[in-house]
Amino acid sequence: MMTIPEVLVFMAYFAMGLTAVAVGLSVVLHFTSKE
Repeated sequence: MMTIPEVLVFMAYFAMGLTAVAVGLSVVLHFTSKE
């Protein structure tokens, strides 16, 4: 079982990863639709 700090760090990295993916997808869609 993970400790509370490990869970919080994991959730933080997971959220940052999702945000990075969302931003990357929006940027790609923006430039592809612009063509």
